[in-house]
Amino acid sequence: MSLTPPPATPRTLPVLACINHTLTSTLRFRDAALRIGLPWLALITVLNIAMLVAGRGGDMTTEGGTGSVVPDLVIAAISVIGASSIAVNWHRYILRDEVPKSLGQAMRLDAPVWNYAGYTLLTLIIVMLPVLLVLNIGMAVKPLLPLVLLAAVLAGIMVMRLS
Repeated sequence: MSLTPPPATPRTLPVLACINHTLTSTLRFRDAALRIGLPWLALITVLNIAMLVAGRGGDMTTEGGTGSVVPDLVIAAISVIGASSIAVNWHRYILRDEVPKSLGQAMRLDAPVWNYAGYTLLTLIIVMLPVLLVLNIGMAVKPLLPLVLLAAVLAGIMVMRLS
């Protein structure tokens, strides 16, 4: 008789139950969600408004565009870092019942936040490179563009389903 346990089969979570749990948790713990997310959202909003008032960033496809993507990239980088900090704080709240007690704790920039941001950017690159390649091929052969767009959407769904 063998003492080794049988191999565990991974359980799949029902999609609608996961979405329902996410929305219920966010609404039930809205005070913690505001405490965790509001400082970063306020900072990103103020930066966006400052860029618009200064006349930098925004739509560069029109004649009034500044021609520089640096302000937009700075805000995008701060947004990724902020979203990562919010995600790490939210998971620490849900899993360990840790609520940030100060602004410094809510806007944390420690190793887990940088890891989360790095993996977010890596996932974005892995997903976007094939999609851009497929879209460029589709733009070269215009009659196939709808088919290429459909293939890109299906590939994106598959990648997100596998992650």
